[in-house]
Amino acid sequence: MRFANEIADAFHLWAFLFAGLCGVVRGFVGDAVAQVVEGRKPAALDLRRSAVYTTFTCFYGGFVEYFFFTLLYPTWFSASNWRTVSAQLCMDNFVVTPFGYYTCFYLIKGTIERRGRLDAAADLRRWSAELWAQMLVAWRFWVPIDLVVVTVIPDDWRVPFMSLIAVCWVGVLSIVTSKIDRGVVTTKLSTGELCGGDGECEEGLRLLRAPS
Repeated sequence: MRFANEIADAFHLWAFLFAGLCGVVRGFVGDAVAQVVEGRKPAALDLRRSAVYTTFTCFYGGFVEYFFFTLLYPTWFSASNWRTVSAQLCMDNFVVTPFGYYTCFYLIKGTIERRGRLDAAADLRRWSAELWAQMLVAWRFWVPIDLVVVTVIPDDWRVPFMSLIAVCWVGVLSIVTSKIDRGVVTTKLSTGELCGGDGECEEGLRLLRAPS
């Protein structure tokens, strides 16, 4: 019995570490693709920017999400019905993503950009100012994806499908954040539109595909 428990503990440890490794790969590849799309050559990537996404997806996309999806969510959302699925989607998109995911992202991003100096107050002010622009994109990306996953994708294909989508999402996050940093994208709070730096607003994600 003790031996079996030790094997189980080792399995969970390796699964935890593997989740972090997958996060590293996802962050680096997603951001590298985003930088190439923006016009950088692969040999001239912004490595500090790459470090932001690699570190964030390792810590949050690997370790924190492993904790949520392996330990917490199976307990909170154990039933398999539409009410439970709806509750989980609402939890993900309206609680965890804005207040957990993006808070962690801005803290890590700010700390790396300051070469390791933590300034949580400044990072949280930036999070507050930019959250609406980020969430507009996140909801338009993830809500349809989540619905497709729970209604269309077979159980056996959900992990590979979400792994591919997660890499794509890191690329979207990287491009959107870069445009926000450069003032190319802002938001019009009264209408919820994404707006260009010149004040002209467009609905949807068309602006994100426009040349910077």
